[in-house]
Amino acid sequence: MPPHRIIPAVLALLLSSGCSGDGKPRDSAPTGGATAPAIASVAGSPGVGTGSLAIEPGEVYRGTAVRLATGGGVHGAAAVEWLVNGNTVGPALDPQQLRKGDTIQARAVAGGNVVASAVVTVRNSPPEIRRVGFVLPEHKTGRPLSVEAEGYDADGDPVRFDIVWQKNGEPAGTGERMDAPVRGGDKLVVTVTPFDGESVGKTATLSREIRSQVIIERYEQFRYSGNVATFRIVASGEEGASLTYSLKDAPSGMRIDPATGWVRWEAAPDLTGKVPFDVLVSDGAGALATARFTVTIPEDEPSVPK
Repeated sequence: MPPHRIIPAVLALLLSSGCSGDGKPRDSAPTGGATAPAIASVAGSPGVGTGSLAIEPGEVYRGTAVRLATGGGVHGAAAVEWLVNGNTVGPALDPQQLRKGDTIQARAVAGGNVVASAVVTVRNSPPEIRRVGFVLPEHKTGRPLSVEAEGYDADGDPVRFDIVWQKNGEPAGTGERMDAPVRGGDKLVVTVTPFDGESVGKTATLSREIRSQVIIERYEQFRYSGNVATFRIVASGEEGASLTYSLKDAPSGMRIDPATGWVRWEAAPDLTGKVPFDVLVSDGAGALATARFTVTIPEDEPSVPK
């Protein structure tokens, strides 16, 4: 049998959502201005339709640059016809027009002789991560350290991300935000994996060491007048650090100045008992401290926070 030969069905351009030569999705690359040939001739020994025709690579995704391999018996002047979902689309195949689930086939036609390839189904393209990185804590809102990612899917499928945190080698939660308190010396690792509902893409791993530290020291200057209590949360961080204060699970009417730590609470007139709340202080560089305080309100007047 004469040796197999490779012919181009379209110019081997790897488009922005294209694939590498082995059919695997790869990062985007700018396209050139070249176009596919109008007709792709089949190079091979003269025959009467007894040769072989194969689409390569065997795994085809949207954007894959496909080619044809011919065996002996395919006429050298044969013209190529491409079929998508059983319908003839012409002598050239645009891989960017393919969709997952489409079927493609090639036929070499010479006179009354036809050699057809096997039918190949376009596979689901795994999603990609185009951009991922840490987002520093938000000063105004007290939002903790978080991760932001941008995905891409060649098939247009929505991309979601599975995000898993570790702190000092131990599990520390999932999701975009790092909700566990961190302090100076902590080592964080986060993995981000894209998923399109069918396939999992390549995982990205980020790491960060917290070099700063925040300590919530105390409250001070507690005052109560009518049903309004005021006091100040005192915290410290690295020299020159700008601290941001916020509240979590605070009672209705309680507010804290994010820049100074001053708390003002206008309690309901009929409220009594113990009222707990959390104070969060961040330094904008990843360090976050949390402390729980409790104000006890007897029937006469509230006690100082504890």
